[in-house]
Amino acid sequence: MTDNKLKLALTKVLRCFAKMYSFWLFDKSAPSQSKGKKVVFYIYNYCLLIFVGIVIGISSLLLATGTSYPKEIFYGYFSNPWILFLNLLPPVMMMFLFYGISGRGWISCLLTGNITLLFSLAQYYLLKLRDDTLLFSDVAYLKEAIKISSKEGYDFTPGAGVIFVFSLMIVMSLLLFLFQRYKPRLIPRLCLAIVPIVCVFPLKYLYFSEEIYQNKTRNEEHINRFIPTEFYVSKGFVYPFLNSIRHSLNIKPSGYDESEVEAMLAKYKDADIPEDEKITVIGLMLEGFADFESKGVEGIHPDVYSCYRTLKQENYSGKLVTNIFGGNTIESERAFLTGDSVLENYRHSTNSYVRYFNSQGYYTDGGHPSESWFYNRRYVNEYLGFDNYRLKENYFLDKYDELMRLDSHFLTEDIFLNYENAKKNGNMPYFSFNVSYQGHAPYSSDKYDWGWEALFEKDGMPESSKYVLRNYFGSVKDTGWRLSQLVDKIKAEKDPIVLVVFGDHMPYLSDGNTIYNEIGMNLDVSTKEGFMNYYSTEYVIVANDAAKQVSGNDFTGEGPTTSPCFLMNVLFDELGWKGSAYMQYTNHVREKISAINSVGIIDNEGNFILNSELSDEQYDIVNEYLCAQYYRKRNFEG
Repeated sequence: MTDNKLKLALTKVLRCFAKMYSFWLFDKSAPSQSKGKKVVFYIYNYCLLIFVGIVIGISSLLLATGTSYPKEIFYGYFSNPWILFLNLLPPVMMMFLFYGISGRGWISCLLTGNITLLFSLAQYYLLKLRDDTLLFSDVAYLKEAIKISSKEGYDFTPGAGVIFVFSLMIVMSLLLFLFQRYKPRLIPRLCLAIVPIVCVFPLKYLYFSEEIYQNKTRNEEHINRFIPTEFYVSKGFVYPFLNSIRHSLNIKPSGYDESEVEAMLAKYKDADIPEDEKITVIGLMLEGFADFESKGVEGIHPDVYSCYRTLKQENYSGKLVTNIFGGNTIESERAFLTGDSVLENYRHSTNSYVRYFNSQGYYTDGGHPSESWFYNRRYVNEYLGFDNYRLKENYFLDKYDELMRLDSHFLTEDIFLNYENAKKNGNMPYFSFNVSYQGHAPYSSDKYDWGWEALFEKDGMPESSKYVLRNYFGSVKDTGWRLSQLVDKIKAEKDPIVLVVFGDHMPYLSDGNTIYNEIGMNLDVSTKEGFMNYYSTEYVIVANDAAKQVSGNDFTGEGPTTSPCFLMNVLFDELGWKGSAYMQYTNHVREKISAINSVGIIDNEGNFILNSELSDEQYDIVNEYLCAQYYRKRNFEG
């Protein structure tokens, strides 16, 4: 009886579909009789494509705020017609493009949905894990980021929102499969495909407009417009992602004139390092290393920064204003090595300070105990001019285990060992730049990785947050101790050596920076305190007695607040070297600007000035510096 009822029900469903398919709106071709029916038929089919494109665009907007930003930002998208139009138009155009190519609405939906939502999903997890946004220039690194993130144990479990939007895409595809069966002939289809392509060119002026991005698409009631991540999120995803293409393509700075920039830079000439002053230079960038104690955070055990505190007091140190927070290490790394504040995806030989050292007879190498593919270090470091660079595959692999990632091995053994090998092999003078790994997030939230639970204490905080902070400070304490051992080796060496060490960025501690909020750290980058808390780390320059004697400098005291792009200048100042022509030019920039960042600058009097509040003179200096970088990236000196 039950089987008969089921068969009867299925028969009724099939008959229902058969009747629907006999209806002329769901036909495979236009009606052959009434003109009115034909018009309605075409309107129905094309409006269905528009509707599905809009649904996909709104689904992208649902993911655009991630998990930590208030949904009021999402609601705000619908109060600004510019935001809606600029985010929904691309998926609608893609629907027509793929429909023109395939002739099938459901295929168009799957292609448009997968492209739009997979990129939106990448943004969703970047916000969740690093409080960062997806830029067009990041696309080249998506595969690498997925590999490293999966290895580091980040949680990629899809939330209800992710499941909902991808389920909705499947439903829309099924809808089109059942109710949009019209397949135009070849010529009309080609026209449908060509129209979106032709529209791309005039639309670039709309999507790349600074006026529209800054003023027409405001949705700022629940965000701080001076925090780049929040400013991006306030505009959705598809639109700000497409807008980021203009920066990825390295569009010429305002007023750029190649002949003028060439003439300006021609005023400066490379200065050689005197033979009797060629000191070994070792650079060391510490992953996620920052001094929370100096930022006024309470509850930290005095032992955490004891070694590092002594290191700062006994040597030359200062504040470093980076351009990143919680990740994207290469920004600080490559700014230090190139002297540029705006970086690009390096795909060819590039001017750098590494090449200046090469020109002075230095052997240049370095090391990072991680995979060569991450941030494409294998090839990019060749483009920057390194004679040799040690990575997992070409050096650490034979003895590689998790210990090799720890500072107990990398700082205390590997760096100095390779200096000694260079000296033994006659590869002198010597420049080395090294990047640590130990401080890399995430930090365990349910167990003690370092066994020092007393390193941080604050009432009223969740235990999981205390675990994270205690593990982070355990790593910092260990790094400070290992760093002091490296410094002891350098100071015991008879030949002159100088070490410059700095942190790449503030650490990623939790989704949405909740732990920073729990410890009461101000991250409002429109204020100087918040700006420095968000973007600043520190640098220390250490010289042994032989280096002090050669340079005539004692390498003690407080150095200027600077940025990674100017840190090599600070080092050369202390060594008494003039440096390359480009360094001499950037010293001219430093006469007015001490530190530079995408949000603002620190002038030489210590004032924090937002980009929107720069004086005409400051704006001209910053823009001239951007023009010089643009020129230098396109004119390799060899």
